[in-house]
Amino acid sequence: MENIEVILKNIDITQIGKVFAESVLFDVKDIKSSHFFDREKNRDVSYHEVKDLRKYFQQPGTGSIFLKRAMVGAEFENVLLLIASDGKTGDITINFEEDQFLKDSDGTADKKAEELLAVLFAICKRGDVGEVILGYEPAEDADMTVLRITANQIKM
Repeated sequence: MENIEVILKNIDITQIGKVFAESVLFDVKDIKSSHFFDREKNRDVSYHEVKDLRKYFQQPGTGSIFLKRAMVGAEFENVLLLIASDGKTGDITINFEEDQFLKDSDGTADKKAEELLAVLFAICKRGDVGEVILGYEPAEDADMTVLRITANQIKM
C-alpha cells in the first residue's frame, strides 16, 4: 500500500504555527508519538513540550508527530506530520495511507478528497504557503506528483 503525501512548502517561519493550527486539527490525546529536539536542553522532547512552533523553528530543525487521527479538511487515520525549517521558511508534510483517499462505493473518499482540497486551496489563496504539493510519497518527485497549487496556479 502506498501513502499520500501533502506538502505545504515555503511557509514564512513567523506564520508556521498559524498555518499548522489552521491546516491540521487534532486532539492531543490522539498523539501516538512525537519527536522534537530541544537545542537548549540538548535532549529529545515531545510535542506538548514545544510551547511555540514559531520560536522553535526560528532555528533550523525538524519535528514529527504521529497521530491516531487528524482533520485536514476531512478526518484521516494514522497521520504522520513532519515539520522542517531552515530558520527562515518551513515545510509541513502530511502523510497518510492511500486507501483512505480511494473511491469508495458510498462516496466517502470523494467527499474526503473534496474537503482536503478545499483546505489546501484556502491555504494557498490566503498566501500562507508558497506552494502545496499533493501526490504519492515522495510527492516532490515529478512522477509521483498529482497536483501542485500556488496562489495563482493549479497544475495537475
